[in-house]
Amino acid sequence: MDLEKTTFAVRIKMTFFLAILPVCFMNTYAASVLEGPSNSTAKQGYTVVLKCKVDSLDESSGQAVAWEHDGKPNPTLSHGTKIVREGKMDRFSIVGNVTAGEYNLQINPVLAEDRGEYSCSVFRGDATGKSAILTVLYPPSDNYPLCYPLENTLHFKEIETLSIVCKTGISDPPATVTWIDDNGHEINDSSVILIGNEYVVTHKETMYNYHDGDTYFCSVSHPLWPEPRNCSLGPLFILYRPLTTISVQMTEKYIELNCSAFGNPSKFTYEWTIYRGNQTKTQQDFKEEDIPNKSNFLTLQRSKYNSVELVVECAARNPQGVGKSNATILLSSAHCRGGKTKLIDICRTVSVPTVCVLSIVVVVSWVLIGFLIMKVRKLKKAAVPEVSNVSSRVEMTRSGNNGVYVTLTESIDNLDRT
Repeated sequence: MDLEKTTFAVRIKMTFFLAILPVCFMNTYAASVLEGPSNSTAKQGYTVVLKCKVDSLDESSGQAVAWEHDGKPNPTLSHGTKIVREGKMDRFSIVGNVTAGEYNLQINPVLAEDRGEYSCSVFRGDATGKSAILTVLYPPSDNYPLCYPLENTLHFKEIETLSIVCKTGISDPPATVTWIDDNGHEINDSSVILIGNEYVVTHKETMYNYHDGDTYFCSVSHPLWPEPRNCSLGPLFILYRPLTTISVQMTEKYIELNCSAFGNPSKFTYEWTIYRGNQTKTQQDFKEEDIPNKSNFLTLQRSKYNSVELVVECAARNPQGVGKSNATILLSSAHCRGGKTKLIDICRTVSVPTVCVLSIVVVVSWVLIGFLIMKVRKLKKAAVPEVSNVSSRVEMTRSGNNGVYVTLTESIDNLDRT
């Protein structure tokens, strides 16, 4: 009897337990996410809201809505309406009608570091949750672009290779980086590689003397910047040997030569050499009156150089090398010997003004000759009426007397001769 009572009591207790078990777990697992976030794109500095709506949330049983970011260690951002991630509390917040189950995540302002995957789920509820990707458009940080090498290393020798680097930070979308030369032309042969969190743009170019003083510009543009940002390298300091030119000015007594040199460094020493036939004369052999006041000037006395051809060479030297140029001077021995002055002496007067004067003299002479010829013709025309009258008289007496014709003819001849 006792055994039956005991068995009956156990059955009653089991039935009661099985009856209330669904009720105990009904509220615990019923809460779920009705509406989750959607993939979004936001510009850095703006506000973005990611939606999350749940139903049947029983906070008394410990259920709460939780936001997570990227699934990293300690990914939880919020628990219920409270932001729990350090460093996010000032920009992250839960907004919406909580009574209606709205636990939207607001980020203001959104930063580049906020990009990634966000998920909304119910703690102690439906563990599946819903997630979305947040894309943040952001430019490179404000300390870019950076140009290398530093200013004090921009010294190059001619024919050396210039290697310049422009760096800019990562961004979304990637920034556009362009090297621009001193003439404002874009350089399209630059290489772009990603190193760590930086884009590195390198340009290489062989340096020549005409690059001296040039400046290169790196221009970085991004859709979120109102205008491009720049850094520059320069001016370049190119070391090169002198480039020389000789100018010649000839006067009646002297040949004056000026040797102009351009190079870097710009401090030069000069050496003159004169070739006359098979003879060579250096600056050390000049007599006192031929030594110039300045090293790049040379004055020669014309009377001492009577050869047909005179070649003068100037050599300018700096630490990078020697630059040479020469001038050939043609001297006529027929006119230049002895240094006598003549009215027209081509070997002495070779300047453009002299040629102009000679041309004017010739033109004026021809004008005077033409004027005289016209005057003579006018005088002859003035005498023609008298001759025509005589001729008419000749015709009138022609049949009557041949002697008169002859006489008049002779008088006409005499008139022509006078």
